[in-house]
Amino acid sequence: MGSQRTRLALAFSLICVTTFAQGPQIALQAGRISSGSVQPRTSSKSTKPDVAIAGPTLGYLLDASGSSLIPIRGVASATSLGEPITKPNGTGQIFLPPRQHYALAELPGSGGLAVWHLARLHVVAASDILDVISGFTGKPDLTAFSPTGRSAAIYSASEERIQVVVGLPGNPSVLAKIPQPSFGGPSRIFLSDDGHLILTTNTNGQVSLSVDGAPLHTLAWTYSPMTLSFVSNTHNLLVSDGRQKQLLLIQNVEAPNGPPVVLGSDIQPDHLAVCNDGATIAALDAKSQKLWVMDAKSLAVTNVPIAQQADEMVTLRDGHMLLLSASPVFVMKLADPVALALTTSTQPNAGLNVR
Repeated sequence: MGSQRTRLALAFSLICVTTFAQGPQIALQAGRISSGSVQPRTSSKSTKPDVAIAGPTLGYLLDASGSSLIPIRGVASATSLGEPITKPNGTGQIFLPPRQHYALAELPGSGGLAVWHLARLHVVAASDILDVISGFTGKPDLTAFSPTGRSAAIYSASEERIQVVVGLPGNPSVLAKIPQPSFGGPSRIFLSDDGHLILTTNTNGQVSLSVDGAPLHTLAWTYSPMTLSFVSNTHNLLVSDGRQKQLLLIQNVEAPNGPPVVLGSDIQPDHLAVCNDGATIAALDAKSQKLWVMDAKSLAVTNVPIAQQADEMVTLRDGHMLLLSASPVFVMKLADPVALALTTSTQPNAGLNVR
């Protein structure tokens, strides 16, 4: 165990556990959702002043029609849903990254993407201003974000390639255009925060890797990944292995390395979220309704009871709040020790139709 912890600490100062022990607990709060008459942000043609961050905004939900965003207001223990924010005129699909300080908006016509700023004033003549991503072409068929949302990978079937965008949200540029391999397009994409590593999975179970924009090559893995996630600001990869029922860490996945570090056994999370720039990892088994929170500092894992149905895991704006369900809304706050407190929402979304 000592040598294992040493390797892991040197690799990225995350966590190293072989059994689930009750360590210093992580404080949790989950908010009750109620309807609220919160002043909305301007739509793209409103004459009202922009109030995108009037009062605490935890994050956003995308409504079922894809035409607007619904702000989650307040704090984790007392949340409400704000008035819908209409997406900019003429845009198509909207894609929300982790941390949700911006969104990617599909442009009309032959395609293209732009940055829709959500965390700062970016309005001229009462219209939202979009920053078009120069060099991006085609229509997005599959979009993925890095753990902090600094980078995105967008697969376009018509273009038969994955385009990697870095510098989000303030200085976006296309870093690489990776051709689709001969065995077809990806079903899921995972990427590192610097955009230099791209992992894809397909319906045949193949896992492929691209390094620095090179063509994808299939990895000779013995794992059966249920889900994957890079750790913030590293090339270290978390793997939920369904075959061995383990959560594993592969250090510097692009380089030859030793055996993976086993973070937990007899678990099968299908959702992973990296919070606080890698200081905290959350793992959710939505099928069995089990949640684990991993603290990098204490090297301990806390098994957290779930009182409300959890079916997704999204890191919200402050980096340590998680959205665990959009219908009804279920928000949980990860904080520092000492107490463990959990209250859940039992109310529906006050008539709002969200995905």
